[in-house]
Amino acid sequence: MSVSLFISSSKEAMTQIGEHRFDLSMTIGRLKERLELVVGSKPSDMALYLVPERKPGQAADSKTTDSVLLGDDTRPLGYYSPADWMILHVVDTNPDSLYGEFTIPSLHRNYEYVTLSEEEYDRLTGSVRAYMKRMKLGKYSDEARQQQEAQQVLEGQRTELARGITVGARCEVTTQESAKQRGEVAFVGEVAFAPGTWVGVKLDLPFGKNDGSVDGQRYFTCLPKYGMFVRPDRLEVGDFEPAFDLDAALEGLTSDSEDSGIEEL
Repeated sequence: MSVSLFISSSKEAMTQIGEHRFDLSMTIGRLKERLELVVGSKPSDMALYLVPERKPGQAADSKTTDSVLLGDDTRPLGYYSPADWMILHVVDTNPDSLYGEFTIPSLHRNYEYVTLSEEEYDRLTGSVRAYMKRMKLGKYSDEARQQQEAQQVLEGQRTELARGITVGARCEVTTQESAKQRGEVAFVGEVAFAPGTWVGVKLDLPFGKNDGSVDGQRYFTCLPKYGMFVRPDRLEVGDFEPAFDLDAALEGLTSDSEDSGIEEL
């Protein structure tokens, strides 16, 4: 298996990113030998970092908080879990490197990185994002675009369904395990733990996952394990009878029988 990575270098004259494909079984030592032909640094002078796609205003360098140092030359590239379209940034660690002889003197200056808005970054033509859009790679592929459009349609349908759901209404929920749970609508709206519109349900039976709060934020109040949040398309509003816990009822009858001294047949 292989992975496509964008290559960048700490050398000022070679900061332009190019795409290369590497085998995941290749050792980091062998990878450095391959990169010598690309960036001009000696393998012994290289420090390699895996960096996710840059955010607006973020430089592709080893200071990125979520960058990963490929520090073991004997490890295969796949050990560091690279993904397509990540940046493989090469830092030349030799302070006496002679690469300056092959660059334009006027280019030797300190660069100041500015913070760009999403709109400003989106207008850049030389960014990784622009390249991926032109080549229809990753999340900008036709398949990804179709999936995004389908998701937008689904979210619109869910929002429309939510308009017909009112707090206090009886309902029946279809869980991801295809089980049916009945209860009462206790909340309808947006939440902090996930995007989109959600419905909070106070269940009849303790088959929920919370008490009406998630991550410390309360949306409604119920007993522990009686609360559940679902998307509007997982719920049907109607005149549903309260669910009956047969096991609990039988347990109660057994307890009553024992307390009254009646022996079970």
